[in-house]
Amino acid sequence: MLPYDIHEAPPLYQGLVRRWGPPLGIEETRKRWSELVTAAGDGTVTLIARHVPGWGPQWTALVPVTEVADPATACPVWPLLAARKQLGHLVDDAARWPTGRTQLLSNRRTLVAALVPAYTLVDRHGERIDVEDLVRGGGTVTLSFHPGVSGRVDEDGDVVTEPEDEAFVATAMTYDGTEVGSGGGPTIGEAMIRLTRYESGPDPSAGYSDEPPF
Repeated sequence: MLPYDIHEAPPLYQGLVRRWGPPLGIEETRKRWSELVTAAGDGTVTLIARHVPGWGPQWTALVPVTEVADPATACPVWPLLAARKQLGHLVDDAARWPTGRTQLLSNRRTLVAALVPAYTLVDRHGERIDVEDLVRGGGTVTLSFHPGVSGRVDEDGDVVTEPEDEAFVATAMTYDGTEVGSGGGPTIGEAMIRLTRYESGPDPSAGYSDEPPF
């Protein structure tokens, strides 16, 4: 594990460190590759980080396939052995802000895990809603689109209205129309994967983070 205190992690990722523990470096991840991939297949998330001069901190995460929001057809697919050898390249491609791409990992042509940009895991709080169970029970998931707000300043240059990025929002309701959870993100996939159950009633302010990892 990297020898640093949690507060030395970029602020965006400190919540992830509290949840899943300190990140591993590239070489430690490579040494434990088979173990970590197997753990990911069983539901464990492993953070991976390194500092690249000129690029700054690069953070990614080895995750179960169920945590991937992107369509599989849009992601590179790597056999496990090749991925281990090219791990630095995969982390670079996955972690680069803001164009990081999910890297899918396969074993005998079966997807078993993925490397995702760590920033895509931010703001995934609470209990994930099982959409299939919800719909089978008569519930529904509604997708909507928030076009965002450009923001506004007054004549003195002070911000009057904070800008808001556009976002897709997924809202879950039970068979009787009770709203039980929501999720939001820059894509429909992100909105669906962030679809979590309200802890104590709807939270219309819940959203997603698009801050860079610095």
